[in-house]
Amino acid sequence: MSTRDQLFAQAVEMITQGACVDIVGARGSGRTRFAERLRNHFANRSWRVVDVRAVASLRGFPMMALALAGIEAAKDSRPSAIPAVVQELSERLQANDSLLIVDDWDDLDEVSWGIICAVQRRRRLPVVVIRLQGRDARHSPTGIRSSTIETSFTLELPQLRYDELELAISERLGAPVDAATLSRVYAKSGGNVGLAFALVDAASREGSLEAREGVWVATHDLWSPSLSTLVEAQLEGLEPAQLDLLETLSMLGVVDAASIAHLSSAAHLEALEQLGLVELLSSGSRLLISVQPPLLVEYFRHTPRPARRLRLSRAIEETLDPENTLRFGDAPITAFDDDHSAQFIRLVHEQQRTRTLVARNEWAQAQTPESAVNYLETLLEAPSMPAEIDALLQAPPSFAGSEEAHARWCAAEADNLAYTRHQPELALERLRATAGELPEYGPFLLARAVELEIDQLGDPDLSVLPDPFHPELPGEVAVAVHRALAYVATCHGRLDDSDRHLAAIRVLNGPVLDLRTSVVALSNLIARGDTSTAARHAIRSLDESRARFDPLGMRGFGAVAVFCAVIDGRYGDAEDLLEVVSILGEPLGRPPFAHLSLTIMSSVVASRRGQRKLAEARNAEFERIPLADGPLPSQARGWARMQTAASSGDQARAAEITLESANQLWARGARLAAAMALTTVVELDPSVERLAEVRERISAVEGGLVGDQLRYLTALVAQDPVKLAEAGAVFEREGRFGLALAAMARAATLYRASGEAEAAAELTARHEQLRKSLVPGSYDATRFRALFVELTEREREIARLAASGLSNQQIADELVLSVRTVESHLHRVMRKTGAERRSHLRDYLERADLLR
Repeated sequence: MSTRDQLFAQAVEMITQGACVDIVGARGSGRTRFAERLRNHFANRSWRVVDVRAVASLRGFPMMALALAGIEAAKDSRPSAIPAVVQELSERLQANDSLLIVDDWDDLDEVSWGIICAVQRRRRLPVVVIRLQGRDARHSPTGIRSSTIETSFTLELPQLRYDELELAISERLGAPVDAATLSRVYAKSGGNVGLAFALVDAASREGSLEAREGVWVATHDLWSPSLSTLVEAQLEGLEPAQLDLLETLSMLGVVDAASIAHLSSAAHLEALEQLGLVELLSSGSRLLISVQPPLLVEYFRHTPRPARRLRLSRAIEETLDPENTLRFGDAPITAFDDDHSAQFIRLVHEQQRTRTLVARNEWAQAQTPESAVNYLETLLEAPSMPAEIDALLQAPPSFAGSEEAHARWCAAEADNLAYTRHQPELALERLRATAGELPEYGPFLLARAVELEIDQLGDPDLSVLPDPFHPELPGEVAVAVHRALAYVATCHGRLDDSDRHLAAIRVLNGPVLDLRTSVVALSNLIARGDTSTAARHAIRSLDESRARFDPLGMRGFGAVAVFCAVIDGRYGDAEDLLEVVSILGEPLGRPPFAHLSLTIMSSVVASRRGQRKLAEARNAEFERIPLADGPLPSQARGWARMQTAASSGDQARAAEITLESANQLWARGARLAAAMALTTVVELDPSVERLAEVRERISAVEGGLVGDQLRYLTALVAQDPVKLAEAGAVFEREGRFGLALAAMARAATLYRASGEAEAAAELTARHEQLRKSLVPGSYDATRFRALFVELTEREREIARLAASGLSNQQIADELVLSVRTVESHLHRVMRKTGAERRSHLRDYLERADLLR
C-alpha cells in the first residue's frame, strides 16, 4: 500500500467516526486529487457531500464560494443573509452521513469560513479542509486569529516516493520512462507530483523527452522556460529578504546553517521552512539547509538576472565563512534519509556534473592521453551526454609512448560499445585486436575481454591469458588478469581458485579492492553460505559510497546487499535497500549488470509482497534492458519470471521456468547461478525425479549456499524429519534464518504426522524461540510458496472475514452469498496462499497488507 493510500485510509476512518480533517500539502502535491478521491468515496456510499471550492480572485466577494457550491441564500452577499445561509447549509447537511469538503481553503473568504464553522458546531459533522502547507491552522484563511473548527486532525501529504512517482508518470505519459530520465525528474521535482507532471509535459511537448521504442527518454536538459510560471507560484507572497535568501541558498547548494548566519535572520529561514521551501537536515553537529523543491534551483540557475546575481554573489563573498561551507563528501549519509532522497540524488547529479566539468577542462587545457582517458571514463559514469562521448571517441588523442593510457582508453571504449551501444561482439573484437598492438599491456585488455565475454556472450577461453604470477608482468596487468580469473572461477563455482586469485590481488594492491573485485569477493562469501557477513560488508560499503556520493559503488554494493536480503527471505530489508539504490537510475552497464540485477530483484520482492503493478512494471523494464542475463545468481531474468508464476499459484509452471533458465545458465558457464536455480526447482517441486535430474550439477559447485541447500532438499524429498531438523540447525548457525525457520517447520510437521509428538513439540519450541528472537516479520519462512499471491477482490473480502473468525455461514450472510460459494472461494484462497488453516490467514493478510 502506498503512502497516499495509507493516508487516504486514515482520512476515511476519521471522517467515518465524525472527525474533522485538515489535508495539508505543498503546491503541486496532489491536494485537489486527494479531495476528489475523498468526495467520490463517500458519494459512492450515499453520503450527502457538499463541495466548496474557493477561488482566489473571488476572495473579496463574501459567501461567493458557498454560492458557487449551490447554496441559494449565499447569492445575497449582504450580512443580513448570513442566518439564512447558515440555515440552508445546515439543512443540506442534516443527514447523519454528511460531509463538507473545503478545497483551496487558503483562498476562501472570511464570511464563508465563519458560516462553515457555525454549521459544523451546530451539526457536529465532519469537515475536510484542503489547504497549503505553511499556514497556521489556528488562523482564518486571511490570517485572522480565530477559534476555528475543533477536534481537527491534520494529515500532511508527503512527496511521492521514487517508485510511486514512476508509476504516476508512466501512467500520465502512457508508456514507461527509462531509469536515467526518471532519476533526473525525481531529483528536479523532489517527488512533487504536480511539478513532475509539468516537467515531463513541457519536455515531451518541446522535444527534450522523446518516446523511443516504447520508452520515454530525455535527450536534452529537462528545464523549460514554460515552467517559470509554475515555479514562480511557489514564490508567491515571499518578502524580498526571503526571496534573496532562497536564491542565495540555491546558488550555494546544500550549505551549513552556520555559514549563512550573517546573510539572513533566523526568522526568514524559519518562514521558508514553514512554507516548505527549504529543509533542514541534521548531519552530526551540523545543520544543513537544502532548497525544496529542487526545481527552484533550476529556475534560479536559468533565470538571467545578472545585476541581482552580482549583488547576491558579493554578499556571499563578504559574509560567508569558508570554514563552514559544505563540500561534496563532507556530510555523513545519515543526513539523507528516505524523506530526503530527492535532495540526495540531486547532490549526486550535481557532483557528476562538477566532475564532468573538471575533466572536460583538464582535457581542453592539457590534451594529454591521461586527461583524455579520465575525461572518457568520467563521461561513461554519467551517460546522459552520449553526443559528448561520441565526439571524444571520434577524435582520440595520440597514445604514442603511453601503453597504459592506450589500454585504459580501449577498455573504456569497449565498455561503451558493450553496455551502452549494446555491441559486445564488436567490443570483444576491438579489445583483442588492440591487445596485439600492446606488448606490455596487451594482457590487460585480454583480461577485460574475458570479463566481457562471460558477462555477455558465454564461457571464455582462459588459455589466452598469461600466468598472472609471472614476475615480469606489470602490477596493474597482473591485477587485471587475477581479477578476470577470479571472476570466471566464481561464476563456475570454483570458489577455492577464485579466493586464490583474490588473495594475490590483495598482496599486489593492498586490502582495499576495486568495486568489481569486491563484488567477486562478496559473491564468494555468499556462495559459501555466509550471507550475513556478506550483507554486513555490502551495507557498510554501500554507506561509504553514499557518503562519497558515489553512484557506482551504491549500485554495485546495493545489488549485493539486496541479493543477500532476498535469498535470506528478508523482503522488508530488501525493499528498504531497493528504495535507497533505485533512485540513482543510471547507467545500465556501470558497474556491469547492477541495474539488471536490481530490476530483477525488485520484481521478485514486489511479487512476494503482492504488489502486482510494480512487479509488472519491473518485468517490463528488465525485458527492455538490451543485455543478456548476467553470470551471477542475481542476474537471471528467470528468477523474476519464476516468482511471477509462483505468486499466481502456478508452482509447476514456476519450476519449469526456473529449470529452463538454469539449463541456459549452465550452458554459458554460469554454473553457480545455474546450481542455485536448480535448488529452487527442487524446492518448488520436491520430487524424487526432480532431485535425481539435477543433483549432479548442483554437487559440482563448491560452497554451502547450494551444498547445504542440497542436503536440505534431499531430506525434504525423503520426508526425513531428522535430516530436516539438522539442516535447520545449520541454516541457523549460518544466519540464513528464513531457511532455518522453513526447515524446522517442515520437520515439526513430519514428526507430528508420524505420531512423534514430543519431538514435534521440541522442534516447534525451537522454531518459536528463533522466530521471536528476530525482528517481527523480518524473515519469510514460506520460501517460494507464493506468500503474497494475487487474490481477486472477492477472495480478499472472504479471506478477511474468515481471518476475523466468522464461520462460512456468517460470511455467506454478510455477503449475501450461498455457503457453497463461500466454501469454493475459501478453498481457492487457502490453496493460493499455502495457508493450512484459517488461523494462518490473518498472518498472511497482515504481511500482505490486505486487512484493510
